[in-house]
Amino acid sequence: MQRPSREQYAAMCARAQATGQPLPAHVFAHVNGKPTNLTGRGGRRHVISWMDAPDDLYYRATEAAKGARRSLSCGDLRRGARAPWRAMRGALMGVG
Repeated sequence: MQRPSREQYAAMCARAQATGQPLPAHVFAHVNGKPTNLTGRGGRRHVISWMDAPDDLYYRATEAAKGARRSLSCGDLRRGARAPWRAMRGALMGVG
């Protein structure tokens, strides 16, 4: 994909400004010819120290827990993995 020329860029800006719409994200996706990350957040990633890392924790699943997991739909299983502290709809209570 080629970068827009100065005239094309000016026309895009004028058209967006005339209609009251913001510029599309792909217009700002390249800086000095290199793609940029448009996450909207800057700074460093948060990485925990190996010294402060918690000890290993192992979970041994019982047959009842395996059966409860198999009875869940894909969406319920994914929802439970994303928010493990919430109660699940189709799961057996007291398994574990």
